[in-house]
Amino acid sequence: MKIIKKLLIILLLLVVAGVGLLMVGISMIKMDMDFSALPQDVYTESGDLKSIAELKLLRLVTLMPSEDEYTIVEEFINYMILDTIHEKINAEYDPLSEDDEIEKHVIVDQSYYYIDYLFAMLNDEDQLVLVVSFGSEYIINVHSVLFLTFDIDINMFEFEVVFTLAELALGDQPFTVGQLDYVLSRLDQSSIEESVSFGTLDLENHTYTVSILNP
Repeated sequence: MKIIKKLLIILLLLVVAGVGLLMVGISMIKMDMDFSALPQDVYTESGDLKSIAELKLLRLVTLMPSEDEYTIVEEFINYMILDTIHEKINAEYDPLSEDDEIEKHVIVDQSYYYIDYLFAMLNDEDQLVLVVSFGSEYIINVHSVLFLTFDIDINMFEFEVVFTLAELALGDQPFTVGQLDYVLSRLDQSSIEESVSFGTLDLENHTYTVSILNP
């Protein structure tokens, strides 16, 4: 779980950088959330999210002909994301709730920005796209979406899945890897990598490797 937590911290920093860009290029990066992409089955799950996530990953070993390996990876990531949000950030988060309480509908709510959605989806190239929906009501009311696209390498000989960052975008505008590296340079990268409780995070090469048999 620590790996997801650390990645969330990095995402939060990217969002802060994005909020700054909102103030200078709103028309270029303004974007509304596509709610049809939300993983609703994950949000309505009542079981132990971490256990479900680990079982999802193990299904790669006993894959049925009718099952898609990339869809299983997508489901695994979404369960892990939601479990981490509940355990580490906001236990009340329930984006499908009809309750008006703000805690139900935002992951993070700060004075100058908020994050209301964080999930993964597959694109047409079977890449994993991490979607971070955020906005600001500080001075002006504006909303955008950060997209981080990862190549997925499922290696059954090594029983591992490797995610490699391929591209970033803020709204419809590219967000360079150099800008990501600048954010990472503000952090203690070795400390982040060493704190990973499972898998291997390589911030220099923008990869994350997780074992299928021992997630």
